[in-house]
Amino acid sequence: MKELARQPWSWVLCETSSGHLVLSVNCGTVASYEVSLELTSEEARDYGRTGSPSVDALAKQVASDPRRFGARNVRLKGEDVVAAPLAWHHRSRGASLAADSFEVGSPGVLTVGTDDP
Repeated sequence: MKELARQPWSWVLCETSSGHLVLSVNCGTVASYEVSLELTSEEARDYGRTGSPSVDALAKQVASDPRRFGARNVRLKGEDVVAAPLAWHHRSRGASLAADSFEVGSPGVLTVGTDDP
């Protein structure tokens, strides 16, 4: 997964090897959690036209009303839900990850692929 853009402590936008754009948003006040969703084709076009400002606006909507986006929240298949959204953070610090690539599979499922034996 390739990091495209981020706003520290707020959101990160990544592109999977198959070209899907996945936005992970930090939500909550007392307890922090993430909502990750695949961008729609319209949202991806907006990002292509305007860059980070369009993603920042979407992330603010998600953070302010995460339940509204619950149906779009992608889950990891067979892995901890937090692993994929935080992969960019571990890579930026040079840490090794067992989960090296993330793919969007069937609707609502983010499939994790590994290069480790």
